[in-house]
Amino acid sequence: MGIEDPPRRRLGRPSYHSLRPAVNACYGDAVSAWGSSGDTLRGWPHGYARWPVVGPRRVKSARKVPAQGPTVRCKEGLWMRRLWVPDRWRKAMAVYPITRYPATFDLRDGTAVTLRPMTRDDGPALAQFFLRIPEEDRFFMKDDVTDPRIIETWAQHLDYDRTLPLLAFMGDRLIGDAALVRHRGGYRRDSAEIRVVIDPDYRGKGLGTILMRELITVAWDAELDHVDFEMVAGIQSEAIEAVEGLGALHAGTLTEYVKDPHGQPHDLVFLRLPLGKWWQWTNF
Repeated sequence: MGIEDPPRRRLGRPSYHSLRPAVNACYGDAVSAWGSSGDTLRGWPHGYARWPVVGPRRVKSARKVPAQGPTVRCKEGLWMRRLWVPDRWRKAMAVYPITRYPATFDLRDGTAVTLRPMTRDDGPALAQFFLRIPEEDRFFMKDDVTDPRIIETWAQHLDYDRTLPLLAFMGDRLIGDAALVRHRGGYRRDSAEIRVVIDPDYRGKGLGTILMRELITVAWDAELDHVDFEMVAGIQSEAIEAVEGLGALHAGTLTEYVKDPHGQPHDLVFLRLPLGKWWQWTNF
């Protein structure tokens, strides 16, 4: 049986929305797809044209688009050829390189944890995880994480180029959830926000710092300029100290901007970690 080629289609100049990949590829000539057979891989991540994963296929470069580099194969049987893309487009379509995962780290007490990106099957574990988070902590989250519909929406509509959720497991138990949230387009396209939630039983053991450092490294690899943090003073004081320990700078404070469940006002603190040479130096 020969290899069937998919229909040719003209590759015109992509819009911003067409640059968002459903499944992410890494940099260079090695491609890793976090998807399953039948998933549609769309977008233009780092010069790769991608088609549905339906078994081994050879993807030819489309008309009027010069091919560069070798044809490579990803885990799920997708063949693709690297295409030439103008440098001015690459900045807008940076994709997070996630081939380093799953990865294992040791906490301060010697506990081994495994980090990997969230998949569609993690919805139930994530819902149970948030039920173990104290109500006071959940109160300051941007979404009602006790609503199963919200968790299901997250799981079924993963978009790693928009939000990269990084989960920490001890065995089969989910003990940490972190996310790198990329700002879409405009003047904030070169920045992202990091959010971290840790199981109460595993706080104070360095897990939050590990997750933040990993996501900061991912953001640096994606050539972002900086990452931002929003913290509630008095409630997330330990997290503020951890972020400052990584080199983040105080960017501003909104005095008595938020209230806790008891009606007490708290300051909202903004911190920013510049990447590039600053991150290389603090990471030395």
